Amino acid sequence: MDLRGGGEAGSDPAETRATARAPDQESPPGGGDMPPPNAVLLDALGTLVVVTDPQGRIVRVNQAFETATGHAGAALRGRHAWEALAPPDEADALQQHYARLRETRAAANREGHCIASDGRWLWVVWTDSPLLDASGAVTWLLSTGVDCTRHRKALEWQGCLGRVSAALAAAPNLEDALARLAELAVPRLADWAVAYLLDQEDARIRRAAIAHREGALEHGIVARLPAEAPRLERLTGIVSRLRAGESVLLEEVTDELRQALATSDEHLELLRRAEVRSVVVVPLCARGQLLGALALAVARSGRRFDADDRAHATELAQQASLAVDNVRLYQETHAAMRRYEESLAQLDLALDSAPVGFAFFDCDLRFVRVNEYLSRHNGVPVEAHVGRTLRDVSPTVADQVEPILHQVLASGEPLLGTENSAEWPPGSGEMHYWIVDGYPVRSREGTLRGVGVVVSEVTERRRMEDALRQRNAELDAIFHALPDLYFRLAADGTYLDVRAGRPSDLYAPSEQLIGRRVTDALPGAAGERVEAAIRQALQTQTVLTVEYPLQIEGEERLFEGRISPLTADQVVVVARNITERKRLEEALRLLSEAGKVLGNGLDVAQMLAGLARLVVPTLGDWCWVFLAETEQQMQRIAVHAADAAQAELAQRLERFPLVNLPQVLRELGTSGKVRRVVHRPITDELLRVLASGEEHLEALRQTGVREGIAAPFRARGRLLGLLLLASTQPGWHYDRQRIGLVEELARRAAVGLDNARLYAEACAANAAKDQFLAVLSHELRNPLAPILAGVEILRRAAPDDPRVQRTVTVIDRNVKLQARLVSDLLDLSRVRSGKITLQRAPVALDVVVEAAVQTLQPDAREAGLTLNVSTEPGLWVNGDADRLQQVVMNLLANAIKFTPVGGRIRVGAWACGKDGRCLPPGDGLPGPDQAKRAPATGRRACLVVEDSGIGISPELLPKLFAMFRQGQIGGQRAAGLGIGLALVKSITEMHGGQVWAESEGPGKGSRFTVVLPLIEPPESGRHPAANEPRR
Repeated sequence: MDLRGGGEAGSDPAETRATARAPDQESPPGGGDMPPPNAVLLDALGTLVVVTDPQGRIVRVNQAFETATGHAGAALRGRHAWEALAPPDEADALQQHYARLRETRAAANREGHCIASDGRWLWVVWTDSPLLDASGAVTWLLSTGVDCTRHRKALEWQGCLGRVSAALAAAPNLEDALARLAELAVPRLADWAVAYLLDQEDARIRRAAIAHREGALEHGIVARLPAEAPRLERLTGIVSRLRAGESVLLEEVTDELRQALATSDEHLELLRRAEVRSVVVVPLCARGQLLGALALAVARSGRRFDADDRAHATELAQQASLAVDNVRLYQETHAAMRRYEESLAQLDLALDSAPVGFAFFDCDLRFVRVNEYLSRHNGVPVEAHVGRTLRDVSPTVADQVEPILHQVLASGEPLLGTENSAEWPPGSGEMHYWIVDGYPVRSREGTLRGVGVVVSEVTERRRMEDALRQRNAELDAIFHALPDLYFRLAADGTYLDVRAGRPSDLYAPSEQLIGRRVTDALPGAAGERVEAAIRQALQTQTVLTVEYPLQIEGEERLFEGRISPLTADQVVVVARNITERKRLEEALRLLSEAGKVLGNGLDVAQMLAGLARLVVPTLGDWCWVFLAETEQQMQRIAVHAADAAQAELAQRLERFPLVNLPQVLRELGTSGKVRRVVHRPITDELLRVLASGEEHLEALRQTGVREGIAAPFRARGRLLGLLLLASTQPGWHYDRQRIGLVEELARRAAVGLDNARLYAEACAANAAKDQFLAVLSHELRNPLAPILAGVEILRRAAPDDPRVQRTVTVIDRNVKLQARLVSDLLDLSRVRSGKITLQRAPVALDVVVEAAVQTLQPDAREAGLTLNVSTEPGLWVNGDADRLQQVVMNLLANAIKFTPVGGRIRVGAWACGKDGRCLPPGDGLPGPDQAKRAPATGRRACLVVEDSGIGISPELLPKLFAMFRQGQIGGQRAAGLGIGLALVKSITEMHGGQVWAESEGPGKGSRFTVVLPLIEPPESGRHPAANEPRR
């Protein structure tokens, strides 16, 4: 083979192009005549190749090198390798390495960086081999290399993960683990790292650890950063993505982003001083639960996070969340490294071997010269070959090669391309293959002097050909196993190859498609759509997806084709039948929409009419919906047609009644009661059964329906209605999938109808209950007035009798208590029925509190309790003074009831803080939960009733404001109906307020807080007639 790279007529085109790309023959230094290695041979190698002269100036690179580095060979030619390709800190060492190669003239291995054209640093393992001329002088330096950048980065990253695993395994708790995680992330991944922990109770995120690279932040910034996490919820989607286990990459941090994240002005200033430029936030998840997050940032280093950084950060977070996987990961990485080292050793061994064997025989066929490759192959030193015949050296090889030598000697003509094979080494059982080229060697006078032999081993090529044949056989098996269609097409849409895992999906047999264009083979728009997609895929060199329908065996099928460029003028199309998938998607969409229609309304007629509009044309061209009045009688609710032009016909059909229901059901294919979905072709006889008269029959005929299906609405053993669907399309059939979908729609419609009926019954029962409570309250209140009058008469009739006075006092107190209970019951009934109205006016809150306290002060004194009041003047609300006093009195009466003798009750009212906290001014009423907040919108007032009574158990707190819910005193049920707090909640919410209860537990008292919106004080001061409650 000519190593000078010259091309002659009839030479290989690829070799000619490679020669044209390379410069004309460079002369080796020192006056030698050995040209540089041929460009075609170099381009055929999959490894990186750089050819330099003995002084290290680049002469030639191969295509693999240009592809990997982005350098053009012409731009590098003439430059020293250490100046053009090596980093500055490695240039001197590379220059010295080239000097040693010239001195030792022996091949050597090295590792180092190679700078790509875009500035990337590639880590390459090189084998440098001096090429010697006949005199033994170095003519060229051949460097072959393997790009190990990804492997090296993987090893470095796995080492980092190993340290993370060890550190996390030794951490005593989650906080310490997060601190170590943040420290290990710096500076390898970021300039600073912050680990956040999610409080599972209140769902708040707080900072758990922070670490930064030295010099990345100004002194003192870390200490001043708030412990609260940045306001991630302000960035749409970030929190939900973290909860879903996704990482978030903010490639560029703008000042608007800092303002959104900052929790305060000071925090914003600190973020600006930190000079954060890029951020990646990854979730820390375990067992499907979000534990926290790790935020990585780069600041003054000038980096920008990209997708690889996000992947590394995500992997680091996964390692932290699942530390138990570290051993497995280490073992896998270690095994991968070992395999890599083994493959690298094999590569070095292959590069140390010469690619071609050469021998020269005299006319007696005795060795005159042999090279190292052939010497090693024969197992005999080079010098031991000279003067001996091939049979003396290798009898096995002689049987195949000697006939070639004799033929060349006899004919005087070359004999090229003879393939030989042999077991090598002998006895190994492994076959090797060689191409032997024999040619006559003549003197200048033309005298035959001997035979030259070039031996090229093609074992690997033969193995690859065998593997390729095996691979093609495997691909054929795969194609036949998969349900896809495979096409290879030319740029003009001509079929070149067709393979089908499911031949029934082919529009035509494969032998009829090959050689035809898509537009000729596929009908109408389908062929044009596919051919247009082929042109676009070749122009953009991207993978495109196209959907197209085909009529096959009388059935419309929908296909999805993925078109991928194969060469500059060929594409591969993988097509799949997606008919069933599309049907399933449409069914799911229909069921989802039906759920909305059937679940969003209680108007039965409107609901069924919406169902009729929904199901066409997906499940038919016509739809009738009937509502059952009895098992034998139905009412038509809606008739709907898919074709808008038939809307008038649909309106005409709505006027006709459904008669003779039992006969209709029998004709539809059922006997007795309707219990299942039935379908059948629609004949004129069936239309006559359905019609109520000739005019109705004619209208039914005009619909043109061919096949129909009937589905009952049945729930709890009752027939609630009937759904009739019909198709006018000739090829339409109600197959198993469509029947199942209709049946599911009927089931859901039955549930919706049943729910609507149950809701109506529940509303009626609830209204009856409220009416009963109202009547009962009025009837209970009527006897109380005569009793109170009698009490007053008794008090005046015997003013000096202590026993009478005590008895009268007890009766008076209990009657008033009974009157208050009846009033509460009546008010609660009015609230629930919506009949209560508020007489709104500006109300001074302190006046309301004082009036309520004065009313119940005697009860507190009689119970042996201390009652303290502290109100802030000037608090005005827009409300009903009597109802607000009722709220305070109910809370105060509740406190008196559940506080033992000697206890204390405190009542207070003040304005809530700007942050919404219900804290009293000065040394007011401290509560068990001073951090409780009122709603943040507008100014609000806090009204608090606190006692030192029996307290409230934690399990009772959530149910405290429910109607008829009561506490216990001494293990016994307390007196009353249990409606006072329910009425407090209702009246408070009618005023736009909020009420809640707090207690540290039994025996530790309780605290009730009412929050009401404030208004501006009236300009004219107080309005007694409007804002003061009745005493």
